[in-house]
Amino acid sequence: MAVNYPKATDVQQAVWLGTWDDSEIPVYDVPDMHTLNQLVGYVKHINAGEGTVLYRGQCKLYPEVIPSIRHEQDKYDENKERLKESVEATMRCLECLKFLGLRRPEIEGWKLYQEVVIEAVLQHYGACTYSVDFVDNHWTALWFGLNAWDATNKKYIRRIDTGMGEPDAPIQW
Repeated sequence: MAVNYPKATDVQQAVWLGTWDDSEIPVYDVPDMHTLNQLVGYVKHINAGEGTVLYRGQCKLYPEVIPSIRHEQDKYDENKERLKESVEATMRCLECLKFLGLRRPEIEGWKLYQEVVIEAVLQHYGACTYSVDFVDNHWTALWFGLNAWDATNKKYIRRIDTGMGEPDAPIQW
């Protein structure tokens, strides 16, 4: 799969800063939302034949993308059992299946599909799952990259970058 990246002069007002960690992936500074929209739209356009562009909106940079069920290996068996029980309970709940659109005749009997959809929904309510949360909207990803769930106060809070844009600066919540 060949991915095409825009040249520095392809997008008005976007300033090419270099590449990401010795890769060919370009890094840009964009002064406003209009330039960001233009850059994202252009990248999607020139790569339309390669597939869907997906984003991972998160506040921290991780060395790898793994599902939440694998975050704490010592709790893996417990989380696996809890996930299985939750999916099975949801599969028995006819109102839940109807709400999720899983009682339509064209997909009745597609147990694996139904389980995957249920698991994807459960992850949004804090369940440890095998799903990884990707979105196809850069604004949604950006919001999740700037906000984190505060379990103590039960709400999302805005990230405060105290490092004045330094790449290795600590992030405070």
